[in-house]
Amino acid sequence: MGQRRTIISWLMPALIVVASACQAPESMDKVELSADDSSFADILSDLHHADAAVYTESLELKLEVTRPEARDSILALHGLDEASFMARAEPLINEPARLLAIYNVALDMAQER
Repeated sequence: MGQRRTIISWLMPALIVVASACQAPESMDKVELSADDSSFADILSDLHHADAAVYTESLELKLEVTRPEARDSILALHGLDEASFMARAEPLINEPARLLAIYNVALDMAQER
């Protein structure tokens, strides 16, 4: 189960890179994000923040630390579990411009912290 979570935690950024490579930049400007999209961006931002905290902790302790419970806690705060998060994320694979726009919003939120 731990290996699956690690793979999933790296899946979204990888999908973003693929989506951005396949999508013309000007088409992203045409994407209007819904409240649900903004909510998903908030979840992604929180997940990145948690991942960064765990990574920073692992550097300070000079250990390889993974904290799947940190990811689970963030998802729970948003009323999700891993399965519902993935169910929400998977349809975005077919909408690369929307996925990239959502991810850019998440990155903007993360930078504001």
